[in-house]
Amino acid sequence: MDDRTTTTLEIKTSRNGLPVPVVKGIHLHSIYNPAKEAEAFVQNYEKTLKENNHVLILGLGFGYHIDQIEKSLSEHHEHFNILVLEPNYKIHEGFRRYRAFKNSSITIINTKDVNELFKSEQFINFLRQKPSIIKHDPSFNLDKKFYTSFLKYKAPTNVQSYFESLNDILQMYLTDFENTEVPISNVIDQIKTDRGIRNRFDYGLLAFEALSKNIKEVSHE
Repeated sequence: MDDRTTTTLEIKTSRNGLPVPVVKGIHLHSIYNPAKEAEAFVQNYEKTLKENNHVLILGLGFGYHIDQIEKSLSEHHEHFNILVLEPNYKIHEGFRRYRAFKNSSITIINTKDVNELFKSEQFINFLRQKPSIIKHDPSFNLDKKFYTSFLKYKAPTNVQSYFESLNDILQMYLTDFENTEVPISNVIDQIKTDRGIRNRFDYGLLAFEALSKNIKEVSHE
C-alpha cells in the first residue's frame, strides 16, 4: 500500500526543543535529547567512519544520527559521501519540511522498490565505492520488510538480465554476452585471474561482489 495515504506522521517536540517524528507509535529519535542520543549511536561506528569515506545509511528519521555521521566523517576525511535509503514518503517529506541537510555530500533516495533501486545508475555508481553500511534501528524496524528485502536482494546472475539497464558504452562492452546466459561470476573470475581489469565496468563487477559480502555481514547482525 502507498504510505502517502496510509501513513500518519506525528511530530513531537523533544525536551530540548527538537522535532521528533513518530510513526505508528514509534519515536524515531529520543524524546529527551535526539542529538545526544545520536552522538552515542555514532560512537559505535567510529572505526568504520575513520576507515571509509563512503557510507550507506538505512533509515532517515529526522537525520540526527546522520548529522553525527557527517561530523565524524568530516573529521577524518577531506571528501566523503553519504547515501541514505528511506522508503517512507511521509518521513522524507517531513524531514525536508522541518530540517533538511545543507551538505551536498549527503543524498537521500526515497523509494519502496528494491528492484528499481538496483537499476539506478546513481545508486550503482555509489555501490562501486564499496560503502560501509549503517542501520538506524528505529527506521529499520519501522520498514523492516523493505530493508530486509534490500539486504537479502539477489541480483540476476547472468549478463543478459542487466543488459537493458546498461548505458550505451557498457552495452557495447557486453555485446557478445547479450543473448547468452553467461554467469557474471565467470566474468569476475576472469578479471581476478588471467584477464585483469580493463575498464570501469570491471571495477563495477568487483564492487558488486564486495558489497554483497558486506550486505551478508550486516543482514546477519
